[in-house]
Amino acid sequence: MLGLTSIPKDLLHTYIQVDPEGDDSPVHLAGWAAWVATVTSKAKEPIFVDRNPHMERGEVQAFARAFLPVRFALVRGCRHTNLAGLMFHGWVPSMVFYGLAETYLPRVSAEDLTRIISSVQYPEAREQATSDGPLRLINAVQVLEVGAPQSLFFLRVTPELRIMDADFSVVDGSRMPMVHREG
Repeated sequence: MLGLTSIPKDLLHTYIQVDPEGDDSPVHLAGWAAWVATVTSKAKEPIFVDRNPHMERGEVQAFARAFLPVRFALVRGCRHTNLAGLMFHGWVPSMVFYGLAETYLPRVSAEDLTRIISSVQYPEAREQATSDGPLRLINAVQVLEVGAPQSLFFLRVTPELRIMDADFSVVDGSRMPMVHREG
């Protein structure tokens, strides 16, 4: 794509999978543990990220178009599913994500959904850009696996793709700050 820079395929999984102890992880946020306690039963289904998904020519673009309704539902809400109490700073339990995917992508197989999660990138919103150069392509989602003794799985739309202004709030009422330009 002209004027866009993408994340190399062999590194993309490192942007998708969030380290539970990393800066992007919600586990350090106030209220996380209490929220997880209320959604544990909805977070037990694994979300797989393929480190090297096999993609045919043009397939990523087709997947990106197909995934748009799920992306928007994760940010703006869904008329088919009440997300109240099911979202924490943009993060949803795995079964909530799979429910949205089933609603908006009923003909997409589980294998293709893993390929979508593992490959789709969108241009960052111009107002989120950190430079005046070409827009970067950003991974569509982030996946978090936490917990012991049982793993729990969560997913969110990557924050740089949440468009609008700094006062934009996602369905759960949390605010999504803009990425501010340096300089």
